[in-house]
Amino acid sequence: MRRTRWFLGLALVTLFFAGFVMRNMLIRASALARPAYTLSSQATQYDPNGTGHPLFVETMYMSSSGNWHDVKQYAAGMKVDTFGTVGVGVFAKREGENKVNFLSSYDAPRPVLPSDLLQKNADLLRTETVLGYPAFVTKANNNPQMEFYKAPIIGGDDIKLVDKSETYTVVIEPTSLVPGEPDASLLKTPADLPVSYENFDKVHAK
Repeated sequence: MRRTRWFLGLALVTLFFAGFVMRNMLIRASALARPAYTLSSQATQYDPNGTGHPLFVETMYMSSSGNWHDVKQYAAGMKVDTFGTVGVGVFAKREGENKVNFLSSYDAPRPVLPSDLLQKNADLLRTETVLGYPAFVTKANNNPQMEFYKAPIIGGDDIKLVDKSETYTVVIEPTSLVPGEPDASLLKTPADLPVSYENFDKVHAK
């Protein structure tokens, strides 16, 4: 009985300590300054023979405020602009449409993840260098075929992604990274267009 109580007490102390450490890590991450940057990337799908087929090119404008603007130009010709404004939401506009579509709320950007926190990630696979910057390669718990290259230079955001399957491999890899605040005009959701909630309501209809 005493041994059982001793093990139970040790387990409770261990859980408390682990929770305390995790809480301090999250507090520290949320207090770190968010890097601003402009990241350009290209997405390619490779067949089993290694032949590549371009999917899209992309530019992400990220502000230190957490606001962002993502531009995707698809190989098929379609262009999509997606805007994230903290406290307002995430909106998308397809080229040729006279509206912006509400996608989701956006209450706060995710915490900044420096190198030491990324090294403690239980899903860490390895470290690599991307565009001359260190990147921590992690896997997704619910999708082990996905690899995320998280770079401290951009606050732990994904600088590269690889999606492997039996029939194809999709690689989204950077072509350039420019640290610094993007022009404020690039981050503004078009204010002269109506906002449509139609698609959002359909997806979330119960």
